[in-house]
Amino acid sequence: MLGFMFSKTTMGFNEEIRSQYHYCKQSLERIVEISRTEGMVVVPVFYEVDPSEVRNQTGEFGKAFDSLISTKSVDEYTDVPKEVDEYTKRNWKKALHEVGSRAGVVIINSKNESEDIKKIVELVTRLLDKTELFVADHP
Repeated sequence: MLGFMFSKTTMGFNEEIRSQYHYCKQSLERIVEISRTEGMVVVPVFYEVDPSEVRNQTGEFGKAFDSLISTKSVDEYTDVPKEVDEYTKRNWKKALHEVGSRAGVVIINSKNESEDIKKIVELVTRLLDKTELFVADHP
């Protein structure tokens, strides 16, 4: 099981963390792929961002995402700046659409972060409790 958090605050980029977000988007793409092919459960957490903004890349999230994909990233092996190709952009958008369409935890205008964390823990616990139990043929 894996969680992925989306937030307005984390989408405000500076140059130091911009390349890390390229890596995060690649990780998200891989997570979505594994959840499809291997059945891994993914729990998205939408903190101060509406899931529809993630799903459709609109609003402030969409603006920050457009800014991210329109700038050059740094190649992780050579440290040479490179542009994000159209195939990669499409895959990131597809992954964000899929994750934004999933049920998860939405936290907007929260006054009590400890309650929010409790809500996330309860959801994950419920999901983990749904695992099938093996029952022996011979008691």
